[in-house]
Amino acid sequence: MADENIDEKIDKSEKVKIDLTEEEQEGLSALFGSEGEEKTSEPEENEKVLPPPDLTKQLKETVYDTSPLTGFEDGEVSGIEGDVEITDSDKEMFLKAVLNDESVILDIPFCNGGIVFKVRSKTSWEQTLAYEATVQSRLNEKELDYYQSLLQLQKYGATLQILAINGTPMANLKYNEPGDDWQKQVDELLSASKKYIESIDSAKSSLILNALRLFEYKVAKMSAACNTADFWKPVG
Repeated sequence: MADENIDEKIDKSEKVKIDLTEEEQEGLSALFGSEGEEKTSEPEENEKVLPPPDLTKQLKETVYDTSPLTGFEDGEVSGIEGDVEITDSDKEMFLKAVLNDESVILDIPFCNGGIVFKVRSKTSWEQTLAYEATVQSRLNEKELDYYQSLLQLQKYGATLQILAINGTPMANLKYNEPGDDWQKQVDELLSASKKYIESIDSAKSSLILNALRLFEYKVAKMSAACNTADFWKPVG
């Protein structure tokens, strides 16, 4: 009898009515659909699928960053141990290059002089050229993300700036202006990067990037000290 009473109560039970706001109802409909079936994560035929983000603007803003240079007062570069010394020779080479409107060329010694990188500054057009090569590299290899694109940009910069390693010449490309066919210049830069930079061992390539960092630090430091008479006294 007890079981029959329970069954009878279940059969006669009324459905519980839950009052939902319009916003809550829309949320449930979005999740389960109008028929109460859960939606899958696959887009519907007419559902708009957004394309991947275009990183060109971000990359361009990074390449042409004109924010003030800082951090020269301590004589250190983040991630590189030891103080960075700017020699009288560095100052002399800097002044001669600036006065003659030429590229600044400095020797960057590592490992107590065991390895020496000869590095030069880029022209304004070469900076643009490295950017164009990076953009074209990203378009040809769609899997490159933003940070991979920045790595490619560093490689193209190294191709242009590293003149020699321990006296062994590198690509030694030089572009002062676009010329009649700047796409040819991009192709030359891409080819030279593959030949001289892509084949280098990762340990050596890390030293190359550090050499570029120290070079840029020295040039920026000397530029920032342009109005400091004591800094230039040894040069005369």
